[in-house]
Amino acid sequence: MAAKTTVVIVNWNSAPFLEKLLESIPSAVVAQTIVIDNASTDHSMEVLERKKDVYVLRNHENLGFGVAANQGIELSRTRYVLLLNADIEVLPGAIETMEQFLEENSKAAVVAPQLRFQNGRIQLSCRAFPTMTGLFLYLSFLDRIVPSDYRWKEQEHRVTVEVDQPMGAALMFRKRVLQEIGLFDPRFFMYMEDVDLCLRIKQAGWTIFYLPEAQMIHHAGGSSAAEWERTQTNFLESVVRYFRKYSSPAQGIVLKFSLVGALVFRSLVLLVCGRFRQSRFYLAVLPRIFSY
Repeated sequence: MAAKTTVVIVNWNSAPFLEKLLESIPSAVVAQTIVIDNASTDHSMEVLERKKDVYVLRNHENLGFGVAANQGIELSRTRYVLLLNADIEVLPGAIETMEQFLEENSKAAVVAPQLRFQNGRIQLSCRAFPTMTGLFLYLSFLDRIVPSDYRWKEQEHRVTVEVDQPMGAALMFRKRVLQEIGLFDPRFFMYMEDVDLCLRIKQAGWTIFYLPEAQMIHHAGGSSAAEWERTQTNFLESVVRYFRKYSSPAQGIVLKFSLVGALVFRSLVLLVCGRFRQSRFYLAVLPRIFSY
């Protein structure tokens, strides 16, 4: 029986994780593994050159996650596409379990596995679509004391369930759905591109599921840990871009003031916790919010 899934990996300076990921993908199960490298400057290409069964497309500059993912998806020729971050490790049976779920659920466009940290603890990877209130509570840390539906609790990550937006670190797509509604919006350089795509998929009448029977390890942080401030800036810019796409200009202004308030509170909490560098960063980024 012909393989049904192409694996697409977007890589940027993730050499320490890349080899482990590639070794964890069962070659007998997938049709092809495609790596899109966003101009890595570490030894990622040395790792990839040793993998003769992996197709590599190397960009001459960092085009961002969404654009690179689109390149890989467009190269695929199978029924399903499994999009993976470079800091994922596929556990045995995960791909087959996700394929079977899509085979048995014709209205499902996307299925996400259960992600676990290296110590085995479940990573909370499912969220509702963001609202201004939910985002404010999350960014300000107030969702620790004020109930919010934005971040799902651990018990909700133990059952198969329809979700809004599972984390984009590991998603299996039904390719014909992407052909119908479009790929990742290239205006999102990094972050929120997965949320935007999931929203468009749901708006088109398809469903998205979280499947705990399929499990993968997420070595969270990957290439982004080395440039924390850059990634946080990208995240905040993408949040503004997302709400601008789906909100009125007046709502966009309200969002920016809400972000400023949340980040001031977040900075104070981090200061009290002794995380001085992060506290200073969030205060320094405030003026930029209104330029996004």
